[in-house]
Amino acid sequence: MINFAVWFAIWAVQGPGLVLHYITFPGVIFHELAHQMMCYILGHRVLEVSYLEFNSGGGRSGYVIHEGPPYGWHSFLIGMAPFFLAALTWSGTMAYAWWLFQDGSDPALWQLIILGICAWIAISATYSGLPSDRDLENLYDTRMTIWNLPFRLITWPFYLIGYTERICVMGWTPWRVAVIAGTIYAVIRIWF
Repeated sequence: MINFAVWFAIWAVQGPGLVLHYITFPGVIFHELAHQMMCYILGHRVLEVSYLEFNSGGGRSGYVIHEGPPYGWHSFLIGMAPFFLAALTWSGTMAYAWWLFQDGSDPALWQLIILGICAWIAISATYSGLPSDRDLENLYDTRMTIWNLPFRLITWPFYLIGYTERICVMGWTPWRVAVIAGTIYAVIRIWF
């Protein structure tokens, strides 16, 4: 069963990637909402937000335009906010699904429906949880100082993998495969 889950996850990401991208549209909303919330927390003025754009070119799916002090650590937190929110969302939805099935009885139909919704939200949030190439570029647009160096070192592997598609086909394919396979595995373990 686990081999099938891993195979299905790889096929889903490598095969019809654009279809999966549209199925996981709540993740795009979470992604942009995380940027916007972090801007508010750090005192950046949000000028414009688009939570979801369906386009055929596979380009950006949403955006947050903001202005504020050009500190490297602000850029780091704003750029990595979707990653933090995705981890929190995945943990929360899977914990809730686990809690639903703790009584040990045969699951009711409503529990299975909620489990499916939890899995969809968890996959969607984490599928879009990694920073986009523009998010990573924003960190490198700030002036280099000694305070920015640690954040650039932390995000450099993300930048290398996510921005350079020649190193990783489709950008974040290993992450997306791991997210889908891990969530399917968690759902199977919760259900049975």
